[in-house]
Amino acid sequence: MSLPSMTSRAWLIAALDQAGSRLSKLEDAGATNLEASWPVGDVTLTAKQHGDGVTITTKAADGSEPVPPMKLLAGWTKS
Repeated sequence: MSLPSMTSRAWLIAALDQAGSRLSKLEDAGATNLEASWPVGDVTLTAKQHGDGVTITTKAADGSEPVPPMKLLAGWTKS
């Protein structure tokens, strides 16, 4: 999946959708550590569920964080 520009609302919505989808698949498979990472171009997104929240982080190939960590209620990743 190719995400739109990291400064757009469309990018955020796509990241939330992917996070929810990937974490739900892990949960359905019986995983207890709900954390998923996936590449988007030269950036890796990671979503980690903790309690009633989800944190989404980004890491570029050079080690920088193009977008600061986003801590959200888990409901934001549910469709």
